Amino acid sequence: MSLKNKPKNNNVFRYIFVGQWVILSIVIFYLSHQNTIYFLPQRILEYDKLLHFVAYFIYGLSTLSMLVFVKKTDKRVIVIGLIVSVLFAISDEIHQFFVPNRMMDIYDLFADLLGILSSILFFNLILKNRLLQLLNFGKK
Repeated sequence: MSLKNKPKNNNVFRYIFVGQWVILSIVIFYLSHQNTIYFLPQRILEYDKLLHFVAYFIYGLSTLSMLVFVKKTDKRVIVIGLIVSVLFAISDEIHQFFVPNRMMDIYDLFADLLGILSSILFFNLILKNRLLQLLNFGKK
């Protein structure tokens, strides 16, 4: 089943998936702009590489899911999703260079990239077929 054969009546899903991607992008940018994250216990912040991995795993899934609903083909979803997610991760690390008490960290970027690559693998193995079923739900 190809992503090209999507029914035309999925505008609601498109807005939901694009909206959640935009909101997640804003949340990540906002959190990376903070000197410190007060609402998380300091003990959790000791595992910042794990937090980066999880955040960008979710961001990668969000990006790929959003792209499925804006009419991309199978191969383009993965390539464009990878490019968008990696560029966002790089820009996030560069952005932190300009935030007081924050720094750009190549190991954070590696954790981000590992999260993105893991999300692509998870998407290909598990999530893509479920999204395709959702896309074809209203199709008769």
